[in-house]
Amino acid sequence: MWLLVAALLCSSCAMRAWSRPNTLAEGCHETRDLAYWEGDEFDDAKHRLDVYTPKGEGPHPVVVFVHGGGWVVGDRRQPGENYVQLGRRLASQGILAMVISYRLAPWSQHPAQIRDTSRALAWALQHAPEHGGDPSAVYAMGHSAGAHLVALAACDPKWLREWGASPSQLAGVIGISGPYDVEHLGNSLLLGGPLVIPTFGRDKSVWRDVMPARHLKDAKPPPFFIAWADGDPEILRRDGRRFVEALEAAHVPVKTYETTFDDHLSIITDFADDQNGLGEQVAQFVQQRRLEIRQLTNR
Repeated sequence: MWLLVAALLCSSCAMRAWSRPNTLAEGCHETRDLAYWEGDEFDDAKHRLDVYTPKGEGPHPVVVFVHGGGWVVGDRRQPGENYVQLGRRLASQGILAMVISYRLAPWSQHPAQIRDTSRALAWALQHAPEHGGDPSAVYAMGHSAGAHLVALAACDPKWLREWGASPSQLAGVIGISGPYDVEHLGNSLLLGGPLVIPTFGRDKSVWRDVMPARHLKDAKPPPFFIAWADGDPEILRRDGRRFVEALEAAHVPVKTYETTFDDHLSIITDFADDQNGLGEQVAQFVQQRRLEIRQLTNR
C-alpha cells in the first residue's frame, strides 16, 4: 500500500514539474552533491545537499529545504526536478537555498529522518559563510513530511543538540502542508498504515514524542511561517491550524498563509512559478525576519 502512495506522489510531482521551464537565473550558480554528513551510517546518496547561490557577494539569507513524501519517498533531485526548480526560484529571489536528501523509511526508520534533517541544519549553520550565506539568517523549510521534520528539529532541542547546534540559532521555520500531529495521522485508516507505521513503528508513545507541539516548553523555537493549501486533505489543514494554536499559546510568533486553487502537491510544485503567491510570502518572511534580527543585533 505504501509503495502505491509513494509512486503516486512521485509521478504527480514529476508531471507538474516537467510542464515548466527549468533554468537558473543569470548570475546565480549551483553546487551539487555536497556531503553534510560523513560519519557513522554515511549514505552516499542521501547524506548530500545541493546549493543554489544568488548573484552578488552576499552574505545571503539561507533556506535549508527538506522535501516531502510521507517519510518513505522523495529526493532532492527526484524525477521532474521540482526541488531543483524550487532552489533556483529561491536563488532568483536573493535567497541561498540548500536542498537536502535524507534517508527514507522503511529501510531507515525513525530517528533516521529527524537525525539527518538536524545534521543538515547544523551543517548549514556552520558552513553557510563558505557559500556566501549568512549564518545568522538560516531558515528551515519543509513540505509535507519535510515540514514535520523541520518543525520537530526547531521544537525539540535534543535533535540539534546532538550535532552541537540549537533551535535558537535558526532565524525561522517555514512549514508547508505538514502532518504535525503524527498520532492523529497514525490513527487514520488511509495514512497510518502506509506512512506512519513504516516510519515510526506501532508504539503510539513514539508517535506522540515526534509531535512538535509537545516540545514547545523544551526549547525556544524561532518564529514560524505555516502554510497549507485550500485543497489539502482536511486532516492536514486541521493539523496546521492546531499547530498554529499551540505555537500561539506558547507565545511563539507565527504567520499563516492559505493558498487558493492548490492541492497538497501543487502547493510545492508551483512554488517555482514566477509571481507564485506562496513564493512571494516566503521571501517576505525571510527578509522581514532578517531585518528584525539585524535591528535586535544593532541595539
